[in-house]
Amino acid sequence: MSLKNNPIYRLLARTYKFLRNIYRYFRDKYEMSINDKFHQLLLSRFEANRSLNFNPAELSATERSTLVAIAPPLLKRPTFQFVSAILGIKNLNFTFDKNADFCLLWGTKATYHNYKILKFSAKYQKPILICEDAFLRSKDIAVKGSPGLSCLMDRFGIYYSAEIGGDIAQLLNNENWSLTPEQLDQSKRAIGTIKKYKVSKYNMVAPSEIDLGDPDRPKILLIDQRYGDQSIAAANAGPNDFKRMLDDAIAENPNADIFVKTHPDANDGGFWGYFSDLKRRKLPDNVYLLTDNLNPISLLSKIDKIYVVCSQMGFEGLLCGAEVSCYGAPFYSGWGLTNDRGRTPERQQKRSLEEVFYAAYIHFAKYCTHQGVPCDIFTVIKELSPLTQEENHES
Repeated sequence: MSLKNNPIYRLLARTYKFLRNIYRYFRDKYEMSINDKFHQLLLSRFEANRSLNFNPAELSATERSTLVAIAPPLLKRPTFQFVSAILGIKNLNFTFDKNADFCLLWGTKATYHNYKILKFSAKYQKPILICEDAFLRSKDIAVKGSPGLSCLMDRFGIYYSAEIGGDIAQLLNNENWSLTPEQLDQSKRAIGTIKKYKVSKYNMVAPSEIDLGDPDRPKILLIDQRYGDQSIAAANAGPNDFKRMLDDAIAENPNADIFVKTHPDANDGGFWGYFSDLKRRKLPDNVYLLTDNLNPISLLSKIDKIYVVCSQMGFEGLLCGAEVSCYGAPFYSGWGLTNDRGRTPERQQKRSLEEVFYAAYIHFAKYCTHQGVPCDIFTVIKELSPLTQEENHES
């Protein structure tokens, strides 16, 4: 008898799922109750950062050798050991002590631990850093424990927030900033290398020749996202935008093949997506679900038009030459590159694809190897490539 058919195992599995759902219910209730206070406090800490003026990158090697941070338990897991290497801190210690050097959050979700850290930061006037996965993260998905090789660090916002913006939006809004010829060349080479090695945020699926049917029919792609992902609300969007996106795609493309791509976390990680219920619905004959995990670049290279709320795959679609419609306000919308159908923040400049790419993937993103050694974007692309070592060598 296999383990999954064992009655005791099945009982324990059902009990675990029941208790997990109870925990998630009360966790969500708590997060809703503190949400407004949390974000008001977060904004005040961003403002305080301007006078506290703490930036690990500007510290001397001696000052960076050992720092003490107040951080949520999440960052103490082995899969987050790369954070100290990326920040250039040889010995990064975590404690909850008023003598700590700074406070460190992973993302800006209104959780119990994050709220506690923000209040501590305000009480003792500690600078705060916000870290989040960058756009070339890992071999496998995060919920499976795959260690990350990149991160974005913000002191004045977070990149996926339409209203707060963060460092990427501030740079792109600066009318005095533009790429030097060397930076433009670096950006073009990095984009080309990403497409060559077929690298995305998660890289568990090798490139393949994807058959999407009649090549003479236009190919339309809708991107699902993980249900409740904090980046969706931060991008001025919600569940209704996914419904509107599907309705628009069907109405606007009657003579095209329309594909709905589910999220890897919904496929393998035990989470739901906003289009998970489409498996049980009657869809028009030209609408198809893509529930298998596919290499994103292999798929996007076959697509003419993309509908997205705020997924990174929308930006990768731009890299692959597709037309992109956004129903939220991701970091790459509002600069003249996308068809913006959501409520976009004030973004005054028109930017090229290379400029947005450079700001997000090169200027602000920090990378390290699997051995924890800081490196550049080209090294990480090759480390994360889902191609085999022999294919990498041949290419």
